[in-house]
Amino acid sequence: MKNLDVHNFQQLLETSVTELNHSTRQRDAIRIVECADELERIQGASERELAGRSLQIVSTKQRQVQAALRRIAEGTFGICLECEEPISAARLNAMPWAMLCISCQEAKDCDCGATRIRTHLPLAA
Repeated sequence: MKNLDVHNFQQLLETSVTELNHSTRQRDAIRIVECADELERIQGASERELAGRSLQIVSTKQRQVQAALRRIAEGTFGICLECEEPISAARLNAMPWAMLCISCQEAKDCDCGATRIRTHLPLAA
């Protein structure tokens, strides 16, 4: 990958780090507040659960962005960690923190244990 492209991705990733760090500072939504009303307790619990999940998603993305910045520093950015082939520019433009090419990501996401070969079964009538 050209140095200019890597520099652009690095700037984008560093901006993401700043934004994500700001997001994790807003943890007041998971604070437990005592209340007498049962409905308010249930609603509060639901809101805390949603805030906790959101915080978990942000934390995961932070780790992915930091890992991408490490790959830039190591000179391995844009190379799939699985097959060691280049990750497409389109994928990196969409997800600069991507560590796998599309094919390897699809194989990883498949829960059935299949390889990269997809079979298309006809739908029942």
